[in-house]
Amino acid sequence: MEQERSQRRLSQMLELADSSLFDVHAAIEKLPGSTAARRQIVVTTLRFLENLSKDAGQDDGLRFMLSASYFKVANVLGYPLQPNLGDTKGALANYRKSVAFIEPLIAKYPIVPSTCCSGWKQESIGQPCWPRPGRNPEPSR
Repeated sequence: MEQERSQRRLSQMLELADSSLFDVHAAIEKLPGSTAARRQIVVTTLRFLENLSKDAGQDDGLRFMLSASYFKVANVLGYPLQPNLGDTKGALANYRKSVAFIEPLIAKYPIVPSTCCSGWKQESIGQPCWPRPGRNPEPSR
């Protein structure tokens, strides 16, 4: 019971971080003069993710959410096909963190390659699209 409540709160905190980074960032990314605010949002989000990462352990759901969050941060920092902060080095570092969290899950929950976007490891060519842990990894037919 206590562990479930703790997991639920953790999930809510990640959703809040996700929302602050991506909803707020999306709302201001095209505003003139917003670069400093966008950078601060990223710095705050990364601080939160780094602290949360220390508690990830073998929690598959948390590892998945951290991977997706680091992936999104990397996109904000330097994905070339969208407005970004021009921090390619920071983007690559966060894509690598994302991969480090997701690789054990890919090994644990293998899927049919045709059902997943290729390129997750190729620094943001694809998007995370495999089933979350605990769901049936087989494609629906």
